[in-house]
Amino acid sequence: MARQKRSKSVSAEECREFLIAAVNDRPAFGNGYEGWLPRLGPEEHDLLMRLYQRLRPLWHHSEVPLAPAPHDANELFVVLLRHKLRVVWERALGPRNTAAPAAARLWTETREVEHERQHLAKRLNLPRPDPRLWLEKADLALLWLQDNTPKLMKCANPSCTKHRYFIRAFRASNQKYCSESCSSSIERARVNRRPARQPKNASRLSAEGRARIAAGQRRRWEKYRKTSRWVSRPVRPPDQPR
Repeated sequence: MARQKRSKSVSAEECREFLIAAVNDRPAFGNGYEGWLPRLGPEEHDLLMRLYQRLRPLWHHSEVPLAPAPHDANELFVVLLRHKLRVVWERALGPRNTAAPAAARLWTETREVEHERQHLAKRLNLPRPDPRLWLEKADLALLWLQDNTPKLMKCANPSCTKHRYFIRAFRASNQKYCSESCSSSIERARVNRRPARQPKNASRLSAEGRARIAAGQRRRWEKYRKTSRWVSRPVRPPDQPR
């Protein structure tokens, strides 16, 4: 197996970006995070397939369809990680936030992968992989995830293509969109659906309609004057007692 450089400690922001990239399946994710992922050989594909077969009973969620299992072990590891992260996100958005136990299970199963790799290498008489080459970073990211499940969000823009799953910013309790572009597009759509605003005190009638109404009012007034009986009262002199 190819050797990797030893990992270094990472910041919370790096953990956050790794999780967002993984859960949203960003292009070339595996190549961009080589130090965070194991380098697996063909002999380790069956090991991961056993974990893949456990996805349906243990990691089933109606909002997270199960992707087909790739033949490449490294791609299969990413599929496993992405599926489990999305389930964690969806559980965080449910009526009861059950994401923390799911995040803890993900952390355990990720360490289990490395544990099984060690046994497989010993059984096949292969060089034993150094877990510090990737597990330190992944371990920190998954531990950070367990402590921050209340911040896991899903973009309220149904047409979001940037990163549908995101982590809300610190103190942004009302954040609904993953980015300013998604928020702006929803606001533009909302404005376009509004009816055109009428000018203040503007009449909805045309000039011809207003003229017909005025003519009708004059005709009714003339008819009233002709048919009404006007009775004049006698004027009382000022000095006449009441």
